[in-house]
Amino acid sequence: MNYRKYFGIVFSILLLISLPGCTAKNKSDLQNMSLQGKVKQIVELQYLAVEKFGKTEKGDLFREEGWDLILNFNEQGNYSKITHVDPYGKEVGYTDYLYDGQNGLLVSVQNYDSEGGFSDRANYVYDEKKRIYEVVMLNNNDGVSGSMLVDYDDKENRVTESVYNHRGMLLKKEIQKLDKKGLPVETKIFGEDNNLINYRKEKFDKNGLRSELTVLSPDEQVVMKVFFKYDKKENLILQEGIDEAGEAFLPVRYEYEFDKQGNWTKRVEYVGDKPTFVLERQIEYYE
Repeated sequence: MNYRKYFGIVFSILLLISLPGCTAKNKSDLQNMSLQGKVKQIVELQYLAVEKFGKTEKGDLFREEGWDLILNFNEQGNYSKITHVDPYGKEVGYTDYLYDGQNGLLVSVQNYDSEGGFSDRANYVYDEKKRIYEVVMLNNNDGVSGSMLVDYDDKENRVTESVYNHRGMLLKKEIQKLDKKGLPVETKIFGEDNNLINYRKEKFDKNGLRSELTVLSPDEQVVMKVFFKYDKKENLILQEGIDEAGEAFLPVRYEYEFDKQGNWTKRVEYVGDKPTFVLERQIEYYE
């Protein structure tokens, strides 16, 4: 069993389903992150886990993919700025989030490089129900680099997102079936040749937290199932799965330390019984 392969697939899928538009309706970014209180900023640093004298401690700063983060939130609980930081503490770029002052809707996400130079942005357009129906991507010369159109079929409770390049050619289409709470219970992603490249089904608990993820092949054969468990604060504590043969692969579990607000400030990740990463948060609150 190639565990790294299986977990790589799962984490890639989870990255897809954590993107904007797939979070719970009418919730702020803080609420979707299960954070308590009026959080102003989170500095998030990840370390390799090392065992010393029977205890798990943090080793060197390390991320196999992505960067350490500085997350800033406005007083409404939504992202205002996300800064990416390398292991040496150097800023490698940041993203600004701009909102409509009247409705509080996200209208633009703007990316900047390490020198503060503008890189690109995405502008959001909403329908009469305040749902995103178009996203236009612009480069640093204000030229259109791509777009996404969203179609809502309220009768069938289905949402279709179509992504296009700068020439208007279809690159990807995602079709989601939603439950009565607006949570995606089935997702199919098609490539530019209309070939099915991702097919998954999901189940959610009474709190809207993902409890089960099933990955299927184009002919609807189960590739893997992954199950999720959470603590009372809605933090993920266990992720385990089975492959197409019904064979279990190593679980990933998490242990936490919390501050007085009930938000975790330290998370240790284990694959099986082996500690792999220590993730620390420095949390600042609005007064």
